[in-house]
Amino acid sequence: MMTIPALSIRRGKAVQRSGDRYEPMDFPDPLYVLKRLAKEHETILVLDLDAIEGQEPQFKVMQKLSEGDSDLWFDVGIDGPNELYDPFMSGAVRLLACSKRLPDLDALAKIAEISPDVIISLEFHDGCLLWGGHECPKPEDVLAFAKEHGYAELIIAEFGQSGSDAAGSALKKALETGFKVYVAGSLQPCEGVAGQIVSASKLMGEKDGGA
Repeated sequence: MMTIPALSIRRGKAVQRSGDRYEPMDFPDPLYVLKRLAKEHETILVLDLDAIEGQEPQFKVMQKLSEGDSDLWFDVGIDGPNELYDPFMSGAVRLLACSKRLPDLDALAKIAEISPDVIISLEFHDGCLLWGGHECPKPEDVLAFAKEHGYAELIIAEFGQSGSDAAGSALKKALETGFKVYVAGSLQPCEGVAGQIVSASKLMGEKDGGA
């Protein structure tokens, strides 16, 4: 099972969560952090917090990070097919489509028509699926729809206090359906899971702390 670092960037700097806020990492240059992480990890998730929060996406930073050989996934807060083009033009190859920003299942269908390589992220909080639209579908319906439209990879995350039954059930169903699945948050990996997403600051902190 692989470990995938999640590198958060804001206003051009690498940041880490501290309580309910983000602060710059000890070495805030995202390219420096990326190079360090790439020594041990083939795949790295980059979270553009500005774009996710509705601010101007950091396309220049994305382009700079994409110049290397790492397998980079980007979360830039997309909620539909029209938001795919600028990230792809900036060098992104793999993008996330997170459930908490999707207005409906039709958006997933339209995204799949443009790129088969988008990764769906089903995000739960204390057992409730986070969904961008007014009507939240059942997790099993999202999985069936995603499979029908050619999606192959999923992230399932629980951001509550502990791994929930709902997220665990979605994980089990996703594996049974044949998805390549990664877990994040408090959801623990099980047999068949392809990887676990862990914050870059935690990974680097653990390594520095042990040095």
